[in-house]
Amino acid sequence: MNDLKQQLLVLDGTSTAFLKQLSFRFGSEDAFATKLVSFLTEPALQNGASWLLKDYLERDGTLDRATDGAFMQQLATLKHWSAQLHALQCVPYLEIAAADKHLLESFLKKCISSENKFVRAWAYNGFYALSCQHAEYQDMVRPMLQKGLESEAASVKARIRAIMKTEKRRTSKR
Repeated sequence: MNDLKQQLLVLDGTSTAFLKQLSFRFGSEDAFATKLVSFLTEPALQNGASWLLKDYLERDGTLDRATDGAFMQQLATLKHWSAQLHALQCVPYLEIAAADKHLLESFLKKCISSENKFVRAWAYNGFYALSCQHAEYQDMVRPMLQKGLESEAASVKARIRAIMKTEKRRTSKR
């Protein structure tokens, strides 16, 4: 895994092809996701590690409860918008423990006021994922989404509409 760390240190931040190679090369190793979460504490590794973690989860990877908790602990350390975005894109794949929901909520509140439209869009998505797992957030999220539809940039509104479609499908299945 130290080899993975070295590879991430030379990453220029723009090569998804390189990141895909790293994912293919290291993705099946034991504790891959745990190592990626530990890399989130190091600013020089955050962009690459967060992208690899997102890719891992999108390919049906899972995190154990301890790694989920460690991930939530690291959210406040993410400095660059792309690392924040990747982390936000991981949220729907995570089991959000009751003990960690406030860490996630704090991160989402920070991100929803980001200057970056993509980060804001995925922060709305994160609040939706949080409300799906913790019902006490549902009354807060619905008006938040509605307000976002009225005041956000078009790209953010598109994400909010996608969330609302997902919610409509989810509630119609009940």
